[in-house]
Amino acid sequence: MKIRPITEKDKKEVLKISSRIWEGDDYIHLVFDEWISDKSGKFVGLWENDILLGFGKLTYLTPFDVWLEGLRKNHEIKQKGVGEKLAKYFLNELKSDKRLKSIRFSTYFGNLPSIKLNEKLGFRKVQTCSLKYLEIEKKNNIQNQELVFRPTFDSILNYIKNSDYLKKMNFFYPKGWVFYPFWEKIIEDAFENNRIFCCGQNEKIKGIIILEPTHYEGIQWISFWETENFPAFKFLLEMAKNKAFRNGKRELQLLLPKNSNLQNYCRQTGFQSWEREDDVFLYEFPPQNLITFSTD
Repeated sequence: MKIRPITEKDKKEVLKISSRIWEGDDYIHLVFDEWISDKSGKFVGLWENDILLGFGKLTYLTPFDVWLEGLRKNHEIKQKGVGEKLAKYFLNELKSDKRLKSIRFSTYFGNLPSIKLNEKLGFRKVQTCSLKYLEIEKKNNIQNQELVFRPTFDSILNYIKNSDYLKKMNFFYPKGWVFYPFWEKIIEDAFENNRIFCCGQNEKIKGIIILEPTHYEGIQWISFWETENFPAFKFLLEMAKNKAFRNGKRELQLLLPKNSNLQNYCRQTGFQSWEREDDVFLYEFPPQNLITFSTD
């Protein structure tokens, strides 16, 4: 068996494996071209006798923070240890990078093989969230227009930095299931691209919601949501639903940290979970442990 970079000529095999994941709802076909063009990261496959056994992606979210994703196995073959070989390959490749602050990945609570494997390798769970979704049936008229508010960027940034949501997320900023370390540049980018929606009263911010693009088809992702009260929550929800509807999205999704102030508001407005609360786990491998990590 050998591991090598995935290239354009491997696309058909990669997408064939991906098409059988999550009942055909996998996203690899949407990111394949981007991943093979990523010069800083690694998109690799495990091969045996010219058969693709599995693949995975290593991405630098920042020069210091690595994200592991897209780990997939060819379910037509019975070969065991595919995920382990790919995970060990990535960790071994990272040994030479002395700048690293973090190596992370996220997974669903029901993905027991992945959880068992990565805990065995030394990953530890550092965050638990609840995925919430709400289907969008139509565009709505927004009530309480008096809540429309356009604060300065500095006011927005200060509000977000001191928010309950960000603190309980341990200063992670989720774009889909990818947990970015929070930094001001992310908010600057969202502000410049009109992805931040605010409401307020008496020249004070009463709530902020940030809508980020992801590679999930038909889904509008909410990366940040903080409100002072239920009317502000409903106002921002209607803004998000209308924005999503105009963009051809039919579902809102977000991650809620444990003990979030938004839990009751989400319940009252129809947000649901897939199977249960606390269903998304964030794992981290301490970079200092790379020194003693062995692929044996």
